[in-house]
Amino acid sequence: MADRKNKLKRTIKVSNISHEASEAFVLDFFSVCGPALACRLKGEEAVVEFKDETAAKPALFFTQATMLDRQIKVEMSPMTIEEFAPEAQASASAQESDDEEEASKEHVKHEEAAAEEEEHHADTNQEEEEEQEAMNDEQEDAQAMNAEDEVQSSDEDEDTTQDAAPVAPVHQQPSPVKAPAPAPAPVPAPAAVASPAKSAPIAPAVPAPAAVVAPAPASTSATRVRVKEETLLAGRVPLPADDAFRTLSDLNVLLVVAFGFLLFLSVKSIF
Repeated sequence: MADRKNKLKRTIKVSNISHEASEAFVLDFFSVCGPALACRLKGEEAVVEFKDETAAKPALFFTQATMLDRQIKVEMSPMTIEEFAPEAQASASAQESDDEEEASKEHVKHEEAAAEEEEHHADTNQEEEEEQEAMNDEQEDAQAMNAEDEVQSSDEDEDTTQDAAPVAPVHQQPSPVKAPAPAPAPVPAPAAVASPAKSAPIAPAVPAPAAVVAPAPASTSATRVRVKEETLLAGRVPLPADDAFRTLSDLNVLLVVAFGFLLFLSVKSIF
């Protein structure tokens, strides 16, 4: 009884609804007031149940509001949704039952899929373990073969060592110590033998120096000319020919400078 009163406090009745409206449309129309839980439509009337009473009271202000092509009337519902449309409730219950059955089927499918996945995972793990065991066996076999090869190689080395003739170590005999030789007896000095007299060395003959013939004295004038030439050459005194050559070189330089200056003036006047 208390549950029915609580439902009536949060349930409204809507009248004069257009035939084009649906339960979903009506539920969405009043959702602005608050969370609406359910709606049942029958002809031009509908009942809307809200989550709480605070959402149902603002919905009363929608009276004379236009929904589609009609003005609706909103008031508190004198009956619950189950009382307003029992067949709808039955349909809803059937729908809920169908949903539960469908959910149960989905749950069963999910469990079966999970079981298959777990079985597949177990098979995969078993295969990986078998592969790992096979790899371990191969590694053990390889290690055993390597050990056998090492043992065989060691045996071959021992056989080779035994077959080879042993070589005695060579010990060097110490050299005998020689006794010191006895001192020789003194030998008498031989008698002096007279050596033949040596002849004195003969000095080589040195030719006498030839007599130096003094040149005949030249004439006084020739001597003076030669002395003057030697003096000029030694003191680097310019000769008259050198002065003429130097003067000619200076003139050439002046001519070149003058020609260059004239050429410069000509070029400057042109530009």
